[in-house]
Amino acid sequence: MNQLILRITFALCLVVTLTAFRYDSQVYFLDSSVLYLTGDTNVKGFTCQCEQKFEPLSYQMVQQGKSNYQFSATHMRIPIRSLNCGNRMMNKDLFAALKADQYPNIVIEPLSLDMPQLPHDFETWVGLTAKAQVSLAGVTKSILLPVSVCRLTDDRWKIRSCKTLCMLDFGIDPPTAMAGMIKVSDEIDIHFDFVVRSR
Repeated sequence: MNQLILRITFALCLVVTLTAFRYDSQVYFLDSSVLYLTGDTNVKGFTCQCEQKFEPLSYQMVQQGKSNYQFSATHMRIPIRSLNCGNRMMNKDLFAALKADQYPNIVIEPLSLDMPQLPHDFETWVGLTAKAQVSLAGVTKSILLPVSVCRLTDDRWKIRSCKTLCMLDFGIDPPTAMAGMIKVSDEIDIHFDFVVRSR
């Protein structure tokens, strides 16, 4: 009888240990949050700022083990026409190259997060690795994102990341201007610098 009780107790402990913990939550982007693209041409570099405010982001997250988290039911949409490169003709060329009429958004879908630890002290940065899918011009690719997280207050966080994307990987011909005299490099960097409040 004692052995049976021990076995049942062990089995229950094992189930509790292996059971994934699920979180349903939402984050709000504060006004200081920015997203922008940078790149180079054969003449000079350029920056394209996202001018649209970010909507609240709902997400479901399941904890697998100590440090791995799986995301579902969440994605972030970046309207291509919200990107402003500071030059009307360059904006037009960029929108055409990214096929904005057919695919109006850059869609980023978080898949998982390797998070060994969260910053417990305020103003302490912690490096994480996120896996995500990026959909651009009708093509979807899986990427790894290096992410830095800093805790500002009990419910506010600063999140930074930068990822280089190759336009040719998404079937995009880098735009040109001035009858081909100005050529944009294949690589563009997408920068995130978010301040968010959790709910």
